[in-house]
Amino acid sequence: MNDHRHSSVTTLGVLPIPPGHSIEVRFYDESDRFASRKEAPVVVDLDAGITYGQHWHFLDANGAQVGTPMALPAQVRADLPVRRTILGRVAATQVTWTTVGHPFPQTTITFEVMSSS
Repeated sequence: MNDHRHSSVTTLGVLPIPPGHSIEVRFYDESDRFASRKEAPVVVDLDAGITYGQHWHFLDANGAQVGTPMALPAQVRADLPVRRTILGRVAATQVTWTTVGHPFPQTTITFEVMSSS
C-alpha cells in the first residue's frame, strides 16, 4: 500500500523539472516588508543539481534594479531560517505566463511527498 500523498507548489519563475525527478522544497521565514516572500520556496532538483529560487534567497538585494542581472552567490543565504522542508518526486510540471499587470512566468509542480519536516 502506498501511503504517500500528493502536494503541489506554485512559484514565480520557470522551473522545468521533469516528472520522475526528486526534489527538495524549502520554505523560509523571511520577516521583512514583503509578506509574499513567506510563500516563495527554494526548489532543488536533486537529480539535476539545479537550485531554483528568487534573488533574495541568495542575496539581500532590496535595492536591486528591475531588469538588471545580478551576480548571486551559489548558495542560499545562511541567515534565512528554514520553516519547512519537503522531499518529493515530481508527478507533473506546468509552466505558464500570468498576464495580470506585467507578464511573469509561473510554475506549478505536483509531486508525491516522500517526507516532510
